[in-house]
Amino acid sequence: MELEVEAIEHRVGSFLADILARAVDETDHRVIIENQFGRTNHGHLGQILTYLAGIDGAKTVVWIAETIQSDHRAAVDWLNANTTEEFSFFAIEIELWRIGNSPPAPRFNVIASPNDWTRTTRTAVRQLDEAPGEGAKAVRLAYWRSFGEYLEQQGSVFRIRRPCKDHWFSFGIGSAKFHINATISTEKQRIGVELHSPNDVDKTAFHVLQAQKEEIARRQQA
Repeated sequence: MELEVEAIEHRVGSFLADILARAVDETDHRVIIENQFGRTNHGHLGQILTYLAGIDGAKTVVWIAETIQSDHRAAVDWLNANTTEEFSFFAIEIELWRIGNSPPAPRFNVIASPNDWTRTTRTAVRQLDEAPGEGAKAVRLAYWRSFGEYLEQQGSVFRIRRPCKDHWFSFGIGSAKFHINATISTEKQRIGVELHSPNDVDKTAFHVLQAQKEEIARRQQA
């Protein structure tokens, strides 16, 4: 997103937003940039929400500080998870780097940002209340399409080349005995993943995995 600065120290009630910018390609999309020395605090978190409520068209908030405290990162993650897709919240730490005798230069580390796939999925599932009957199939189709885009962005070896309307999608893992199923329940509004064996009669492979349960759990935690 390309931005142009609209104002510096923009007044919102009794507070001043550090930088107010506007998206070049979206004239109705304004971006609030809040800078803070040292560690983040609750006061600045409250100011950010005040700015968001008091500035027309404000949809993105960028909070920059030397240290983003864990509770404030959790707050930003919560805002991204529980607001609609049009809003985005970023928490960024800034460092000053110098290589040899070069002039100091800022380095920005993104600590918290929106998860577009999670938000798209949540919105799609929420549409079930408004789309009875065939609406469930449309939601599943939208879900697999967005999931496929997410996998591609992450460079995953798994691919969804053709979204479907089913509640499951299977991924091969190099063996005819097993595959991985990603699932979505439009009734219970729940997503999941499972290791599936098409051969429901032969339980040998299951018992082999069951015997390695503790080792598998240990590697997951490592």
